Amino acid sequence: KEVWVFDPANQVTKKLTGHTKVVSSLCFTADGGKIASGSWDNTVIVWDGSNLEALHKIDYGQQVRSVSFSGDGNLVVIGGGQGQVWVWDPTSQNNQALAQVDYTDVVHSVQFSPDGEQVVIGGDSGEVWVWKFKSNETTLKLTGHTRSVTSCCFSAGGSMIVSGSRDNTVVVSPFFVFVCVFRACMRIF
Repeated sequence: KEVWVFDPANQVTKKLTGHTKVVSSLCFTADGGKIASGSWDNTVIVWDGSNLEALHKIDYGQQVRSVSFSGDGNLVVIGGGQGQVWVWDPTSQNNQALAQVDYTDVVHSVQFSPDGEQVVIGGDSGEVWVWKFKSNETTLKLTGHTRSVTSCCFSAGGSMIVSGSRDNTVVVSPFFVFVCVFRACMRIF
């Protein structure tokens, strides 16, 4: 129900309150300027990383299992207990998803690609999806796991995806982007 923020000397700086059930996921923006917290109370709260005050809150409508900021810190991707994945702009006035996709089962892990154009999704189906949220296309479905995917992410350069599972395996998958110009295609890492 609470998020505790510690300073480097392991002293509690502040307890952030605003959730009414288990806080299931946390992340910072790359610059440390914001914190996102997701909870089983169906909400995501974005906090100011300096003064630790709540900036924005959204009711996601289902248990939040995973939250992650885009590289520029402007968007949040949310994955949840009923399989929906949302991309949300916390500064928007309407507090609704910019884009949404339905994964096949409970979502345990979501993360933006380094360029902010795609989201990697993992969950109970054992599949890892890559979703281009601006065009609402699922561009890749990886099926190397036999049980739930509990964690997945892109490498820093975006050329690899790593996923971990309840089947006790970690799978590293090359992720290539193909560019085609006048019927000639080339692979770009």
